[in-house]
Amino acid sequence: LQFQIIFSKFWFLCLYLNILNINMRKLIFIYLIIAIPVNAQEKILLDHQKWELKSYKENRVLISEQEGVWLDNISEPEMDLYKAHGNSVTDKTMIICPGGALLFSAYEKEGVKLAKKLALNGITAIVLKYRTYPRKGSVIDWAGTLWDNPQVAIDSAKIILPYSTKDALKAIEVMREKAAKYNINPNKIGLMGFSAGGAVTMEAAYTSISKN
Repeated sequence: LQFQIIFSKFWFLCLYLNILNINMRKLIFIYLIIAIPVNAQEKILLDHQKWELKSYKENRVLISEQEGVWLDNISEPEMDLYKAHGNSVTDKTMIICPGGALLFSAYEKEGVKLAKKLALNGITAIVLKYRTYPRKGSVIDWAGTLWDNPQVAIDSAKIILPYSTKDALKAIEVMREKAAKYNINPNKIGLMGFSAGGAVTMEAAYTSISKN
């Protein structure tokens, strides 16, 4: 099962390299496969323009002990914040974009785990719940049927990527505005992502402006 899950994520990653026209040989990807609790210290809702896509009920699914919780049908973006603590608190912040083919979010394994580790080492960390492709029912189950029709996954990703990217840019903007509240440096805010979250990160870098 573990091999099957890792291969699944690798397959979706290849789709995004296709979308972004990136040579896979130039990239190195590391997967963290540890399950942890998912309660953030603070949730921050992100203002966003209503989209023309139809929204559905957000689902939280416990995939396995190793994968933890996945989310799908995310239509209301928010940030889950973990405050820096420990013996060497810094003024740095990292915003994390979990992977999931833009169809779902591997929220626990690729978000919360790293956020808690960063916070423990003095870096304020945020797990970004960016918007994912909306579809009635379980998008996670539907994604598992796309092996023989990868073009559907590519087309779906192209539709949702601009919205996910706007959420990432808004997250940076909001944290800069709230820098004093959280004792962080507005010029030391990083953005990173796993798999599809990496696509969101790269697109945000390409389209950012001075405020983000």
